[in-house]
Amino acid sequence: MPLSGIGSAVTRLEEDIVIIATSFELGQEMKDWEATAAIAWVVNGNRNIEAKAINRAVRKEFRLSHRDINVCPHQPVQFLLKFEHKAHCTEVLKCGRIKADNALLQLRPWCPLEHAFGAAMSYRVRLCLEGIPAYGHTPYVAERIIARRCSFDRLDNSSALMTNARSLDCWASTANPSSIPQVVWLTFTSRGAGGLASEVFVHEVRPTGSKRGAMFRIIVHLDQMEDYSTAPLDFFSSSTDAAAFKPTPIGFD
Repeated sequence: MPLSGIGSAVTRLEEDIVIIATSFELGQEMKDWEATAAIAWVVNGNRNIEAKAINRAVRKEFRLSHRDINVCPHQPVQFLLKFEHKAHCTEVLKCGRIKADNALLQLRPWCPLEHAFGAAMSYRVRLCLEGIPAYGHTPYVAERIIARRCSFDRLDNSSALMTNARSLDCWASTANPSSIPQVVWLTFTSRGAGGLASEVFVHEVRPTGSKRGAMFRIIVHLDQMEDYSTAPLDFFSSSTDAAAFKPTPIGFD
């Protein structure tokens, strides 16, 4: 990688933020991984062992097929083991350790939140997004525009029912209303060769050439804000107790 010039480390942002609202499907996927995944690392012997050697050893010892398990390198531990069935994962984890290619590996369950930091979004805001073309007045577009600073909740009724198309109005949650930018540049790119962005395709050849698109200047109005920063927070729930706390409403002219 070049030490200077466009794309070099010194010209890139050190950090950025993106917020994804967990969907039902994503939540189910996390539960599935929690029940069918394990991690492994070498505690003695061959430190240069490859994933395919571990795959072979597990399949041989537990009489599994190729479809029953996948092993791949992982960070920050050495290897990730993903099983097709929960029973297979449980059986392998009971052993605690496995031997493969002159190496002894320790096993333990994979934890989805092991390296996560806690996050709290104590402000609920009503945003009016002005400048989006009419065909882009959808929850998907609204969520993408505000995703760096807010968690999208829902469209306002005026936008959901199309009774007002002057702006795309939505409700969202944020940790800091002051971090919401006043202007966002939105670009609709040409459709990729792989299809929809929500679909995942694996290709042997990398994409080539440049991509074109249309750019729009979106003005973000912070219309209303509700302050939940002093509400008692239940860490075992996704939200505060609305019945026991009334937020401080703040309007902006």
